[in-house]
Amino acid sequence: MSKIKEAPEKEYTAEEIAAAQAQRTEFYNSNLPVLRLQKEYEELLALIEESRLRRLNAIMRYAQLTTPPEEKEEKPERKLKN
Repeated sequence: MSKIKEAPEKEYTAEEIAAAQAQRTEFYNSNLPVLRLQKEYEELLALIEESRLRRLNAIMRYAQLTTPPEEKEEKPERKLKN
């Protein structure tokens, strides 16, 4: 089996670390409005789906309450052989 060679870790300067953090912060800040809008969209979709489910459950309950019970068919009794 061949071993995977690990790349030596680079030593970063304080300036490089600060620049990377600033880039990351800018990236997150630029995406927040989009993510907030997506969150609102997803929450509204979930609310719509919950409302649909409640409506369908109410329809099903109403149908069950208004449907007369089914008549049971009498089955002839089986005789057991001894």
